[in-house]
Amino acid sequence: MTLEFSGACAPYHAPRTSHHRTVRRQERTWTVTDRIEGGEGRRLDSFIHLHPRCSIQREGDAFLIAAEGARLRIETFGTDAVTVHTGERNPAQGWYCPEFGIALPAPVLRLTVTANDGREFGYRLVPA
Repeated sequence: MTLEFSGACAPYHAPRTSHHRTVRRQERTWTVTDRIEGGEGRRLDSFIHLHPRCSIQREGDAFLIAAEGARLRIETFGTDAVTVHTGERNPAQGWYCPEFGIALPAPVLRLTVTANDGREFGYRLVPA
């Protein structure tokens, strides 16, 4: 069975662009696909925030995520670069804040398209 949801919005900071996202579930795999209309040539960044208890290990173009006995593969596509950030201060990236005044380092995957050319990019979540 396949389930799919699609939507689009014009962000407040760039009203001449529109961000299109599709989330699809097929079998046991979830796929998140993004496309930006407008803003040609601009840098695009998408972030996947993980819980502090998650460990992350790169496996070629994919990432193995593990936490409390559960394992998941994140497979990226359509990007120029994927980087991992944890507990960085300038700029602040890779933090989980469970309540006011508490910040715990947590891994974040940053998917980058260097210059928007209208291509689709995103990631798949696959049980490992």
